[in-house]
Amino acid sequence: MIEEKLRNYKIKPFTLKSNIDREKVSKLLLSELEDLMWVKVKQEGGLLVVEYVKREKDNLQNKQEKIFAKSSGVIQKLTLKSGNALVKEGDTVVEGQLLVDNRVVTKDGNEYYEDAIAEVIANTFYSVSKSFSLPAYQKVYISKKRYRLL
Repeated sequence: MIEEKLRNYKIKPFTLKSNIDREKVSKLLLSELEDLMWVKVKQEGGLLVVEYVKREKDNLQNKQEKIFAKSSGVIQKLTLKSGNALVKEGDTVVEGQLLVDNRVVTKDGNEYYEDAIAEVIANTFYSVSKSFSLPAYQKVYISKKRYRLL
């Protein structure tokens, strides 16, 4: 499946490395293959390596549930497939906040419920504090004699 897509992008054995835009290829693979969650294209010597993680089937089949934030952070990207987005890119969210609602209101004023499906990418942050003690060293002088060096 990925090999076929690479051939469609005219990437095949003996293709010049300088002709391959790795970021563009990874974005194209993510957009065209719905079952991929993450893709990284990198070059290791003369090889083109494609690392990927498949999307779990359960995530795609929300049973008319709402999407909540799992942790606090800043929304970096929000791709809405169905539902009603309550946040936008750049918003700061807290853990448990409702991000995508399954209630949709049309322009006519009709209300209906559908599966809330969205891809939400956020920069999360947390703080860690740790206390520790540093050993204190004290100089102890043995004598008060001074020596003169020539």
